[in-house]
Amino acid sequence: MRRSLCASLIASLIAGLGIVIAVATPAHAEPPPPEIKENASVANLRFQPAMDYDEDGCYASVAIGPDGTLTPGLPLGGALNGACRDASDLDNSNMYARSRCNTNGWCAHMYDLYFQKDQTTQPGCDVCGHTHDWEHTIVWTKDDKAEYVATSLHGDYDIKKAADVEFLDGTHPKIVYHKDGGFTHGFRFADANHPLQNHYRRWHLPDLVSWEGYPSTRVRDTLAGHNWGKATFGLKDQDDTFRKNVEEAHKDLPFDFNPGEHRLPAGMPDPNLPPDDDDDEERKGAEELKKRDLRIMPLGDSITYGIGSSTQSSYRADLWNKLDGKTKSLDFVGSMRSGRLSDPDNEGHSGAMIGQIANSADTAVPLWRPNVVLVHAGTNDMDRGDAGAAPDALKVLVDQVFEDAPTALIVVANLVPSKDSRVQGRIDAFNKEIPAIVEKRVGMGRMIALADMSMVTSGDLVDSLHPNDNGYRKMADAFHKALLRAAAKGWISDSPGTPLCSDAQNRWIPRGQIASGVEYGADERVTFADIDGDRRDDYLVVNDKTGAVRAWMNAGGDRDGQPGWVPRGQIASGVGHGDEEVIDFADIDGDKRDDYLVVNVRTKAVRAWMDAGGDRDGQPGWVPRGQIASGVEGEAGPAFADINGDARDDYLVVTDVSSGAVSAWTNIGGDRDGKPGWIPRGQIASGVLEPGDGLRFANVDCDTRADYVVTKYPSGRATAWLNRGGDRDGTPGWAPRGQIASGVGIAENEGLAFADIDGDQRDDYLIWDLRTGSVQAWINNGGDPA
Repeated sequence: MRRSLCASLIASLIAGLGIVIAVATPAHAEPPPPEIKENASVANLRFQPAMDYDEDGCYASVAIGPDGTLTPGLPLGGALNGACRDASDLDNSNMYARSRCNTNGWCAHMYDLYFQKDQTTQPGCDVCGHTHDWEHTIVWTKDDKAEYVATSLHGDYDIKKAADVEFLDGTHPKIVYHKDGGFTHGFRFADANHPLQNHYRRWHLPDLVSWEGYPSTRVRDTLAGHNWGKATFGLKDQDDTFRKNVEEAHKDLPFDFNPGEHRLPAGMPDPNLPPDDDDDEERKGAEELKKRDLRIMPLGDSITYGIGSSTQSSYRADLWNKLDGKTKSLDFVGSMRSGRLSDPDNEGHSGAMIGQIANSADTAVPLWRPNVVLVHAGTNDMDRGDAGAAPDALKVLVDQVFEDAPTALIVVANLVPSKDSRVQGRIDAFNKEIPAIVEKRVGMGRMIALADMSMVTSGDLVDSLHPNDNGYRKMADAFHKALLRAAAKGWISDSPGTPLCSDAQNRWIPRGQIASGVEYGADERVTFADIDGDRRDDYLVVNDKTGAVRAWMNAGGDRDGQPGWVPRGQIASGVGHGDEEVIDFADIDGDKRDDYLVVNVRTKAVRAWMDAGGDRDGQPGWVPRGQIASGVEGEAGPAFADINGDARDDYLVVTDVSSGAVSAWTNIGGDRDGKPGWIPRGQIASGVLEPGDGLRFANVDCDTRADYVVTKYPSGRATAWLNRGGDRDGTPGWAPRGQIASGVGIAENEGLAFADIDGDQRDDYLIWDLRTGSVQAWINNGGDPA
């Protein structure tokens, strides 16, 4: 919207524009003082106009130096751009900013530029204009987004919607200082094809000074109090100038705004205040983050998950608030969900040691493809593990993440304190090792930074180990500072492609026959398990009588007549087992490879042989572990599935077959040397079964935790309850998802299975022929819409 200044006579225009007729003599004066070092708020920097200057005018200059020296300006005479359009002028310039905000979220960010002269020519006037020129731009924002832009021209404002304005990097309106016909200079909006005319042929962002960013109040007052002749410094309070400018640029806009009031919405930093510290690196980092899509994985233990936080949000909620709207896009990722924040995804595993966190990360990092990984790990190692081995374990974790995500930034935090003096001594020793771990990898060219948690004190803990809300706020501050500094160094790259998995409900993709079947006898059956740790389940034929196993390794499954399985032959010769024992497979040690189990269906006791690759060329490929579970009471099971997302399958027993109630024992390595290796969780699901229903534990979403799936026969319909940690203390731990598959019909000679065929961590829907072993597949693409 353009409001025009009306006049009928050239003479009145000349008077209104403050044009002075002068004798045409060469311009000469003392040079302007040196610029004030940039000191501006994030908001002012974000919306700073990007400038170019038509060739018939001056470059922006410096109005006042850091010591309070005012510029003398240039007398009229000589060329229109004489003595004010050298490359050196571009290098010595300031832009000045002041903001006014209302509690409704609207802000006016006003930017002033100074020019040493404003010279023009007119009929009968070879040299007209005035020494000194001030021009103004006001960027109107709502909730940190530009909505309107106003530029000054001859005492008036030209106003446009942001959608009609060209922007540099999405936030800097492109403005040109130009001579308006026969009149003096002013601002205009650049069009899409504007040819840059300054010496550097790039958009110019003069060093910016916010209202509270001057070297001293005296310097600012000197600038505001100076008489600039026919020009006016628009940010000053004298004569109510600033308020009147904001009012003038607002009066035709369709929203309420009080130009005389500066009151901030809750949580908004004052845009007139530069950052408290003088760390240029952080300010540069804030600007760099605006250009980046951040996919952040918070990785760690219960502190990352949020234990001790009043909302289970950990440091993640405060960090989210610091980053939200300050990046091109923002996404927290991970297999766990906790806390009250817009994106509760994380990879925080309560009770986990560094090695266990590494196991989880080995699955989660390739799956979610983060470009930033925040690590706070080792508290449990200090409390009840091998503290002396923790530094080496941290090295393994960090190097593993880099192997899975070579271009990611890893931010490693030193540990927050403990109220237990013994634990604190171990933390102190561990924390001393972390800087060297980080620095060595920086020297190797890795993008890795340290987040200093030293501001968190024992007074910020809710118990002996976990921060309270104030402690988590301090953790967020530390991670935020580390991110800013890393961004300033250019260490945050674009996300390496989209995540392998999405929870969008995009049904199932028919793959048709993925296995033609193999010959097998009456004592044999087909099952699926990941033998080689590539995250894709392999095709196995198990002899229930001898325990022998033959394998075909998953190479994607048959497609277009091409075989998609690699024959491995016999991978297990079998072990002696009784009539009450069956062969099963589950990942007991979290190494991504399923182990060989012999399960007593009556006593529920379990013996295990750990997967070392399977038998090959006559060499054994299984390591005997002996009995790993002594058994429990229950009507059915045990079954094995990862309930808590730590990469190890837990021990599940159906305590009531009619309802489908399930109790769980969490895997902490399985029984060994007479010591229990399972933690009783009690009932994790109360059950929803109806007569004839089948119960499966399959991971149908992207969080790596097994979900509760009820199947119907003979339709094959499947309904799911998504795992949110399982029931605990009377609080439900499953989210009803509804029907995920309508079913394809299961014939009398067919079976239904769930297995991960494509390696995206979601189990696919399989129907196999019990007679031939052939398999039809529907690839999980999010399941049926709810």
